[in-house]
Amino acid sequence: MEPRPTPVRGESSKKVFVGYLGTFGKGQGLEYVVRAAALLEKQRAGIQFVLAGDGPELLGVKSEIARLGVTSVNLRPPMARDETRAFYNSCDVCLAPLAPIPIFSETIPSKIFEIMACERPLVASVSGEAAAIVERSGGGILAKPGDARELADAILKARAMSREDREAMCKRARQYVSTHYDRVALADEYLEILGMVVERRRTNDNARSSS
Repeated sequence: MEPRPTPVRGESSKKVFVGYLGTFGKGQGLEYVVRAAALLEKQRAGIQFVLAGDGPELLGVKSEIARLGVTSVNLRPPMARDETRAFYNSCDVCLAPLAPIPIFSETIPSKIFEIMACERPLVASVSGEAAAIVERSGGGILAKPGDARELADAILKARAMSREDREAMCKRARQYVSTHYDRVALADEYLEILGMVVERRRTNDNARSSS
């Protein structure tokens, strides 16, 4: 079944739509997304942000929008899980941001895999292993967490890509996720590791018995 359409954009809109779907929490650093939007507004870049979700930092995001006088950020309520793909498919660029907190260098946002699997242009404001995954896959554009200027530039870079380059990037992303993070493949890998552990335990037990 085809994903149901979502009202992210108007039929005749020529703006580039940049979307975020998920939790509004301290860990997502959405205030930097708002600041990136403010920078792009000053450049008259023609970019519209759609942030969908809810969480403890929703009021903080609203306050940052008001403080900066940003008009290019629309907030939407949370969406049902089965609307995730439709949301991403409605966006020209999809965001996976994290706050500039050292512990998050060990965090891999699940939305990275969702966006890559949907073959959508990914801009990931992440570090550590999450950044390594995006870099190894060749399936997205990276920005340093907490750097609104770098995030804005990454979005502009995604917009400037040719259709062919953008489609190639998205296909690499999906292929990487399918190859390395498919559930069946991961289950087989875990079974293989467990088999090796059992065999090693059996060998050690036999060695102790014969000594």
